[in-house]
Amino acid sequence: MIRVLHFSDYHLGSDSYGKPDPATGIDQRILDFAARLDELIDFALANEVDVVLFAGDAFKNAHPTPTVQKLLAERIWRLAKGGVRVFLLAGNHDLPRMVAKVTAFSVYPALEVAGVTVAEQAGVYKIETGKGEVLQIAAMPHFWRSTLLAQIAKPLSPLEVDRAIDRMVAEKVDQLASRLHPTLPAVLTAHCHVTKARVSTAQDLYGISDFELSLSSIAHKAFPYVALGHIHKPQALSPEWGQGQTFAAYSGSLDRVDFGEEGEQKGFYVFDLEDGRLVSEPHFQTVNARRFVTINATAATDAPTESVLAAVAEEDVGDAIVRVRVTAPRELYAAIDLSAVRRALDPAYDARVQPIYEQEEVVIRDPRFAGQISEAQALEEYVRSQASFAKDADDLLRLGRDLINDVVSGA
Repeated sequence: MIRVLHFSDYHLGSDSYGKPDPATGIDQRILDFAARLDELIDFALANEVDVVLFAGDAFKNAHPTPTVQKLLAERIWRLAKGGVRVFLLAGNHDLPRMVAKVTAFSVYPALEVAGVTVAEQAGVYKIETGKGEVLQIAAMPHFWRSTLLAQIAKPLSPLEVDRAIDRMVAEKVDQLASRLHPTLPAVLTAHCHVTKARVSTAQDLYGISDFELSLSSIAHKAFPYVALGHIHKPQALSPEWGQGQTFAAYSGSLDRVDFGEEGEQKGFYVFDLEDGRLVSEPHFQTVNARRFVTINATAATDAPTESVLAAVAEEDVGDAIVRVRVTAPRELYAAIDLSAVRRALDPAYDARVQPIYEQEEVVIRDPRFAGQISEAQALEEYVRSQASFAKDADDLLRLGRDLINDVVSGA
């Protein structure tokens, strides 16, 4: 039997709401993420995990600082030293857009870390466990839409392009499946956006992907488990796996990045393989991620400060990242004793008070953009509405999406 631990979207280096740790000088939020991986490692070493499979996005961007690289390297070394095999798949935050550049993972083969395999290219990798068993991992690192568009010879409509990309990916998965040794267990890992996946509020707002794939294109019958990365919300996409269906899952991120992930559990999946099949339903193990807490308060006319303090007192803010959203007319908000509110928030790791002013008129210049939409959606709304862009609309949208992805990924 082979026990596999699947996690993804680590984003080490994320420092939103951070402040220097007094003991080390390193941003405390970076240390938060390091502590979550320490939890994972403790679990792996205590529960006889054979392979840790990471499904992409180890760093905040493709150019991590030496300090951040060292934090991850120390933890990878701890796993390897403990006899656990480590498989690292490259995600969009690990890969620079220029093919000639080395990736953020390139340091590991250079250091010749035994027991660590880095997948920067699609392929089938054979991992021998400490017990002498062999696991085949078919890997699909992140790829850009522009790379696939270059393989399409004739002009196609946006819908036809999406279908063509889906077919190309399905064909690639078929090719990987055809290379498997028939008597050895195998799993597939991919860093991509599956259409039916639910995304976090922040990821939805920023438009995380320039294309999406159907689940059927990657959930090949040759793989009992598909370890996915790229979506921060943990979720299983195959509820009927027990009827012979592949179990495909996003493990999600290990720690919360922002308030868009406030209510989400964070953790990783663990599963056992025997005779090429899942022994039982994969288990999602939670970690002690730092809490994000939103407090909504409405200032009372006769006691504005007291009403806000009462709302704060109802919540556990200890060591949490907190935002207090106070709804009030501008004049009433000015009467609130914000110093008293901040004192009540002293137990929080980070706390901010945000006014939401009532009775203010907001003029919306264009009703199409009145709701919450992503940059990619706003771009498409605008380009499609301009008759003068009609001839070049697809090219403009492609270039615009590439630019958005560059900005969001920090490339």
